[in-house]
Amino acid sequence: MLKRLLKNTKNMQLRLLLVLPFVLQIFIAVGVISYLSIRNGQQAVNEVASELSREIGDRIQLRLQTYLEIPHQVNQFHADAIDSGLENLDNLPTLDRFLWRQIHKFDTLTSINISTPNKGYIGIIRREDGSITIGITDKTTGRHQSWATDHQGNRTKILRTNPNNQYWEQPRYQAALKAGKPTWTEISLSSNPAYLRVWATQPVYDPRGKLLAVTSSSLSLSQISQFLRGLKIGQTGQTFIMERNGRLIATSTSEEPFYLPQNTQKPERLLGVNSTNPLTRSTAKYLAAIFSNFTQINSSQSLEFQLEGKRQFLQVIPFRDVGGLDWIVVVVVPESDFMEQIHANTRMTILLCFLALMLALLLGLITSRWITQPIIRLSAASRAIARGELDQYVEVQGVGELRVLATFFNQMVVQLRESYKVLKQTNEQLESRVEERTAALRLSEEKFALSFRCSPHPIAITTLLDGCYIEVNESFLHLCGYELQEVIGHTTHELQIWANPEEYTWIIQWLDVEGAVRDWEVRFRTKLGEVRTVLLSAEKIELAGEVCLLCIGNDITERKLMEKALREQKEYLRLILDNIPLQVFWKDANLVFLGCNQNWAKAAEINHPEAVVGKTDYDVLPNREIADLFRVQDRRIMETMTPELHIVASKPRPSADGQTVWLDISKIPLQDSTGKVIGILGVVEDITLRKKAEEALRVEQEKSERLLLNILPKAIAEQLKQNLWNFRENGFAKSNGAMLIAEQFDDVTIMFADIVGFTPLSARISPQALVNLLNEIFSTFDELVEKHGLEKIKTIGDAYMVAGGLPMPREDDAEPMTNGDIASRTAQMALDMQTAITQFEADKGEPFQIRIGINTGPVVAGVIGMKKFIYDLWGDTVNVASRMESQGMPGRIQVTATTYERLQNQYLLEKRGTIPVKGKGEMTTYWLIGSR
Repeated sequence: MLKRLLKNTKNMQLRLLLVLPFVLQIFIAVGVISYLSIRNGQQAVNEVASELSREIGDRIQLRLQTYLEIPHQVNQFHADAIDSGLENLDNLPTLDRFLWRQIHKFDTLTSINISTPNKGYIGIIRREDGSITIGITDKTTGRHQSWATDHQGNRTKILRTNPNNQYWEQPRYQAALKAGKPTWTEISLSSNPAYLRVWATQPVYDPRGKLLAVTSSSLSLSQISQFLRGLKIGQTGQTFIMERNGRLIATSTSEEPFYLPQNTQKPERLLGVNSTNPLTRSTAKYLAAIFSNFTQINSSQSLEFQLEGKRQFLQVIPFRDVGGLDWIVVVVVPESDFMEQIHANTRMTILLCFLALMLALLLGLITSRWITQPIIRLSAASRAIARGELDQYVEVQGVGELRVLATFFNQMVVQLRESYKVLKQTNEQLESRVEERTAALRLSEEKFALSFRCSPHPIAITTLLDGCYIEVNESFLHLCGYELQEVIGHTTHELQIWANPEEYTWIIQWLDVEGAVRDWEVRFRTKLGEVRTVLLSAEKIELAGEVCLLCIGNDITERKLMEKALREQKEYLRLILDNIPLQVFWKDANLVFLGCNQNWAKAAEINHPEAVVGKTDYDVLPNREIADLFRVQDRRIMETMTPELHIVASKPRPSADGQTVWLDISKIPLQDSTGKVIGILGVVEDITLRKKAEEALRVEQEKSERLLLNILPKAIAEQLKQNLWNFRENGFAKSNGAMLIAEQFDDVTIMFADIVGFTPLSARISPQALVNLLNEIFSTFDELVEKHGLEKIKTIGDAYMVAGGLPMPREDDAEPMTNGDIASRTAQMALDMQTAITQFEADKGEPFQIRIGINTGPVVAGVIGMKKFIYDLWGDTVNVASRMESQGMPGRIQVTATTYERLQNQYLLEKRGTIPVKGKGEMTTYWLIGSR
């Protein structure tokens, strides 16, 4: 077709040729402009619609995040208040005014609830009419009461009562227990009035993991629909939100996300594909057809679909939050909202272009006639010159360029006549120059032959098709081991020069494409069968009218062998380094990494050891401060030529689980054969497990120490540990193998105390309650012992034994205690014990009294036996003190005459008189009344 068109143009007139291109250009311009106008309009619509959809989607996401954060913030507020003790879970009804103020403060919430596993439930609800009710459930009885409130939050009257409210079975309570963290319940549908709501719920645990309460807050999702209806989305655009199961949550239309089925008054959730709104329904069906399952939508996507022949722009945005919500936000904008004005502009553009085409056609016809007349005269003169008529002259009037063209045409005719005269002389000179060039070419060939023969690199010339050798130099013969007559006239196939014949085929194919080959690595076989590696360069040349192949080689066999040996040595060294269990790295004198082993690369989170080469500490460490510190250390080691060994430090970057990693670091300066420092070698060992073991051992030792000090006085505990160490190290024991500790104390005050009436009490209460009560009393006595600097010896049933003046003076005493100080502290503790037992009597409602006896004198104190050590006292002083308690009176403190002598100046004492004491006979005793 193109040939036919070109053939037809040969007879075409100049006038038509001048007009036709302009008309075609304008016609093409009209078409292109119309096409671009429509296309640019569509692109503009696409961009505007996409930008509008993204902006609407961003606004919806921001609104949802803000709206849905509120219930979790309220739940966390209540969880913090419960954890700090600000909210009393033992008396939930007292929280009603507090919750009333909370729901007034957060006007988007519809209810706030606190549920406990043992104490009950309290909740506050905002109703559709704005009124607020309070619901309280007693866990013991299970009765639930709903109260109306006034404008100040006071309960006014009972609205309804439920005798059996099992609030712990409600979804919001069970969802919190199942998740164990803040979460959302499934969306539920309230029936009267009908609206969608969702609960944010959060469990609250004590430090031991015991559930204290579940706090919940609910939101009405109808407010999301109100927000969507307030958005401006083009003229007829819509947006809606639905769950992954396809049920609607909110929509910008007036349609509700639920409906009333026939023959029932209970509303049900509405699926997007069943919406009564055509655009919402068609969009949901399109998404269901595209994704087949809404759970496959994991990222924001821009889509298009047709509705009644019109294109719709669609933006789908997944929305998730930390509580587990997983919704889909859909924004749909019809293309027709934007295209009406663009179509009008396109029609006007086409009309104007058509008028311009008609005008251009008319002006082209007039102009072509004006231009073609002078050109016709020039054409006739040219045909005459071609026939040898060189006396032509053309005169042109009108167009300035054509006048210039005629002037130059006339000058050309004059010059043409002169050129004929010079042509003969030029031919004679040309023949002389050809002879000179032939001689120079012969000399050049002689020089090439000399270079060819003397080149140190093998050179060969072969035919291109069959590879027959035409010429080779001495270096080629020396490489292959052949004589000249064995090569010339023979092909590469006959001599089996190529170790891999396919390489020759590849070279020929490459030459056909590129025309030359540069430094290809190939393998040649010598006459003796040895295979040599050669870098080959080749290109096509022409000899005697035939295309030949010129090949120049460079024998690199020895270099390849050296490279292979070096590579094997490097791989062997790498194998050794990577199998070392330690982490190894090395740097040059400028502290640039030269290499590392696999263990160090893994610890530094580098993919491969080779990747560290050329990097510095700034590239591999987490921050610049740590890198500067390491570089200062490295420079100090190189400058002082002193290694630093076994430096224990934590790793700058923690492990993947966030735990601290401990390292044992050694750095050694590297020196060359002259002793010059050329770098530094680092060896690192991960000692995290060892550090953890040491820390665990230290913690266990501290626990053992605290347990031992709870059993024995500190001085006795230290002495007992020393005896145990001697026994283990030296293999000896005292007192028939026992860890005997015994010491004489000359002046010790002993106190025995017994709770009166405790035996009858044990018959009325449970053993657990009895032990708990006794623990409270004796814990109070333990605090008094610590306060007065005395030593608790032991408890026997409901009896309590205390001693003062052993085993060592208190560390906080500035001066050693006198005998009177010891007795005084014991007496003051006895008085404080009476006060404490009186307080217990008032708190518990039980008739508690305490009987106390005190004696002063010498004792023997120590630890005996091999197991279950106990620090105990022996001697007559202990026995008499016990008799003072057992033969005393309830609510009174009986002391001996010896103790009386110590206390008479500081305390009020009353003489009891002489009483018989078992094992001692008659003794004078006194009652301790109080301090002076």
